Amino acid sequence: MTCTQPRQEIPQVTDHQVGLLRAASRRLAQRSNDAGLMRRLDAVLLLLYELSPRDVAHWLGESERTLQRWKKRFHEKGVEGLKHIRHSGRPPRVPANILHELFADLSRPPTAAGYPATEWRGRLVQQHLKTRYKIALSLRQAQRLLQKFRGRAQAAT
Repeated sequence: MTCTQPRQEIPQVTDHQVGLLRAASRRLAQRSNDAGLMRRLDAVLLLLYELSPRDVAHWLGESERTLQRWKKRFHEKGVEGLKHIRHSGRPPRVPANILHELFADLSRPPTAAGYPATEWRGRLVQQHLKTRYKIALSLRQAQRLLQKFRGRAQAAT
């Protein structure tokens, strides 16, 4: 069963809009870590130059429908419309505020939290999350959090 919807015509863009998009792309390329936004900006810019949606989709590894959505979002909201949209889905097991607190805990030795150990290990992180934050994680998930913390701590030095 196929569901067909009438196609909506997307208005042609002006040279001014192309210029705005190009300038935003350059600015963001210089100071942004959002590769997804850069990808969407590039895709829309290519489409605005009337390159084939099929070719652009192939080059970027996206579907033509995705490119149509990006172009429509650009027409409706400008560059802001291409910024990351939070998708629904399973919420994180450890909320951001608790993760921040946990990383603060991990920056101190376990003895500061009342544990006899001298070094944080996965099992101890697992126990700490359960005891202090009432969050039960598997050992592997706790190890991943510890690894993530160590990666951030190392990057900060």
